[in-house]
Amino acid sequence: MMKSLFLFLAFTLVYAQISPEDKGETGFITVHEKGTEKYQLFYWLFKPQNESVNNPPIIFWLEGGPGCSSLLCVFRENGPYRFKEGEPKPVWNKYTWSDKAYLLYIDQPLGTGYSNCSDTSLIPEDQKGVSKHLMIFLEKFFEKYPLLENKDFYVTGHSYGGHYVPYFTHDLLKRQSKTEKRLPLNLKGVAIGNGFFKGSTQSLAYAKFNLDNNLYDRPFSYIASSIVYRLVDIFAKFGALRQAYFFFQLGRKISNGFESRFNIYNREMAKGYDGTKLMQYANSDEGRGKMGVGDRLWIPCSPKVMERMIDKDFYADMTYYLQEVIKSGLKVVLYSGVLDWICCTEGVIMYLEEISWEGKEKFFAQEWKNFTVNETVAGEYKEVDKFTFYKVYNAGHMTTIEKPEVGTYIIDKLTGQA
Repeated sequence: MMKSLFLFLAFTLVYAQISPEDKGETGFITVHEKGTEKYQLFYWLFKPQNESVNNPPIIFWLEGGPGCSSLLCVFRENGPYRFKEGEPKPVWNKYTWSDKAYLLYIDQPLGTGYSNCSDTSLIPEDQKGVSKHLMIFLEKFFEKYPLLENKDFYVTGHSYGGHYVPYFTHDLLKRQSKTEKRLPLNLKGVAIGNGFFKGSTQSLAYAKFNLDNNLYDRPFSYIASSIVYRLVDIFAKFGALRQAYFFFQLGRKISNGFESRFNIYNREMAKGYDGTKLMQYANSDEGRGKMGVGDRLWIPCSPKVMERMIDKDFYADMTYYLQEVIKSGLKVVLYSGVLDWICCTEGVIMYLEEISWEGKEKFFAQEWKNFTVNETVAGEYKEVDKFTFYKVYNAGHMTTIEKPEVGTYIIDKLTGQA
């Protein structure tokens, strides 16, 4: 009885700080200590807006990059906020994924966003290091929020989430299979948008994508870029991941005419996604005060994290981990905006032809079926057992920016709330 009363009071105190507008709490969790220094990951937790939902799940979001901050999603994609037209003032996003779930964002790995790291040697250089810190984070998170224990738990992300989500979920599955040291969560599934799983294979789709969409500006570009992307594949297979990255960058320049002729995140957008308002807000006294980050500086994506992960991780192959996650029986949802170039839909499908799982033959034998959102055809999908792939029309790399209602539909289908 006393324990229950304590937990209730603790939970009440946590959310006493929350204003009616955002119902979220930020904080830092230490994942490494060195001398007197504590190296911490920043998080932002939102509780469900729809209070009628019975036993809402936890959606754990891992932003891509590598090294891009979760605030990019909190304020622009599936999070609770957008910015007012013409000024850096947050307003509510009615399509937030926190409508029916606890939504947990995290700036990871160390060195990302507000998770500042003065010692670059502590920034993980591969998924093993990333996963280690995420495990420590979740251990301490549930100690801090005991009332969130044993809820259904979904690991989600996009872009470089194609690395983070399969690897970490595979580690979670191994840990949860043991009788001791299990985390107090009920792992149910994963979702990955426009995923970067195996860059060497996915790069092979670029040349045909450009050709099919009339994106080349010189006759020789198709042949040149085809050769370069083949070199990416060759170097990656031999483990020369930095060299593979070099040729990937060269291929991008050839494909884009050595100029930014089209947006690599959405081939129909003239300009990139504007992050000016977010940058202003995240580094303003008002924004830092609201998020409780003191005087920490914020940048959208950390070049230090990218540099740290190029040699061992950027072109690493996540096939084994994704295969194991699919075989585990968890729900697996992949979704892809068809206007994306950097992780184009064709490349993801080409990659799926390489991996092995029981329903693969049935998946590729299926015809694509339309799916509708708000009585409008939003795209196509295929579904085999617990594996679903959505192609989203009129959307690019950041699907939930351009089609937020579709993103909400997909996550609700995953969590069984649609």
